[in-house]
Amino acid sequence: MKDLCSSEFAIPKLGCRISYPVKLPIRIKNSSTKIQNLKNRVSIEFMRLTILILIFLCFSCEIRTSSDKRFETNIGFALPTEKEVLRDEYHDMLQDYEIIYEVELSTTSNQKMIAKIRSLIETNSKECNWSFADYGFNYLYEKGLTLYMVTYDTLNRRLTYEELAD
Repeated sequence: MKDLCSSEFAIPKLGCRISYPVKLPIRIKNSSTKIQNLKNRVSIEFMRLTILILIFLCFSCEIRTSSDKRFETNIGFALPTEKEVLRDEYHDMLQDYEIIYEVELSTTSNQKMIAKIRSLIETNSKECNWSFADYGFNYLYEKGLTLYMVTYDTLNRRLTYEELAD
C-alpha cells in the first residue's frame, strides 16, 4: 500500500498537511488525559492510604464510647456520680467484643440505686428486665446479637455491667 502523502498524489499530499495540525491537538489531549488519569490514580491511592491510617489509629487508640454512657444508653438511667471505678475493660475479638465495667457505689448512692431499681421492679412492667437475686438485683436483656447483663450486689455495693456482642 502506498503512502497517501507521497509525491504521486498531489491532493492527498495537501490533505496530509492540513490534517497534521488537527492530529496534534488530539495527541496533546491524549497526553493530558493520561496526566489526568495519573492524577486521579494518585488521589485515589492517597485516599486509600489516609483511610487505612485512620482505621489503624482507631483500633490502636481504642476509641470507644465511655462505659458510663453505654450503661445509661442501654440500661435506661445513669449511674450515680459518687462511685469508684474498680474495673473498666474492653476486649475486642474482631467482630465480637466484651465490655466489663465494675463500680463500687458510696453508701448514699447505694441507697438511691436500690430505691430506683425497686421502683422499676414494682411497676411490674413487661419491659422491666430487672429481677431480684439472692445478693441484690440482676438485669438481663438481649437485643439482636448483643447481651446486656448487670449484677448488682447491694451488700458489697458493687455493680457490674457487662455487654457481650456476638
